[in-house]
Amino acid sequence: MKERLIRLARPLLMGCMALGAWVSFDIASAIFFGEYEYPVGE
Repeated sequence: MKERLIRLARPLLMGCMALGAWVSFDIASAIFFGEYEYPVGE
């Protein structure tokens, strides 16, 4: 059970870290480039 939990938690943690990096990158882009156009899929 513990091994299974660790196996599940690792990709989840990586996903959260990737998401956090992506969000902070977006915020940095908005700050550095002023008017930052967010890519909307339309």
